[in-house]
Amino acid sequence: MTDRDPPTTSTSTVAPPVADPVAELAARVRTTVVPLARVLRQQIGGELTATQLSVLGSIVRHGPIRMSDLATRERLSAGMITKVVDALVARELVERLRDPDDHRSWRVEVSAAGRDWLAASRQRRDRWLSERLAQLDDAARSAIAAALPGLERLVGHEP
Repeated sequence: MTDRDPPTTSTSTVAPPVADPVAELAARVRTTVVPLARVLRQQIGGELTATQLSVLGSIVRHGPIRMSDLATRERLSAGMITKVVDALVARELVERLRDPDDHRSWRVEVSAAGRDWLAASRQRRDRWLSERLAQLDDAARSAIAAALPGLERLVGHEP
């Protein structure tokens, strides 16, 4: 090749991008877990919205809890958390209590009726899920059981 020869161009093609296994796994988890969560919520019978159910769960786990802390935890505005809690109070699932440390504030805790409702709701969802799991073979159930510790860590619920 001399100075006067035109540069040669490569005729090789660019290799297709290598699939990202973590991204593929994320997509599979999402497309499996989201519909499963939706079906499990449907077992509640449409009695509560997803937001009301989430707030009720937070109150059970962290209550009695200040309304402002609940709003922060649920990433809802003060106005929205008030509406959601009002709906839960109207259903007698939670109760408002004066904050003993700050009489200008309110705390929310689950009521006895709320605990009973949650227990019945969990039983319905567990029964539905148990029926589906019973239809799987031992290998599939073992694979699901083996995946649970990782899924629990993923959502911050260490076993």
